[in-house]
Amino acid sequence: MNTPVTNTPIETVSVIGLGYVGLPTAAVVASRNVEVIGVEINASVVERINKGEVHIVEPDLDMLVQATVAMGRLRATMTPEKAQVYVIAVPTPFKGDHVTGFVLCEIGNGNHRASSGVGVVSDP
Repeated sequence: MNTPVTNTPIETVSVIGLGYVGLPTAAVVASRNVEVIGVEINASVVERINKGEVHIVEPDLDMLVQATVAMGRLRATMTPEKAQVYVIAVPTPFKGDHVTGFVLCEIGNGNHRASSGVGVVSDP
């Protein structure tokens, strides 16, 4: 199946999982003037990120998160929201030959279907 390529600018990205892979990804994308909605199941992590703070150790990430939150380009939530592109950066449980987990169910339902695409980044 061929999908037509468009030159539509990406304005919203949802990064699901804000750990060592997801948070740096979210912050870098947000620094490129894209609205990033970070989704995290840990309420204290969501609260810290929304204050412009980080919960992991990564050189210079604290400054980037603080700046992108202050610009209104990065925010965290516990509930997935509609976006043009989704990046999944969570530990992925496997069962046989099939990937399982709430993330794929959430993205697959009609309320959160990506309009541009879905990117998957596996967080081991």
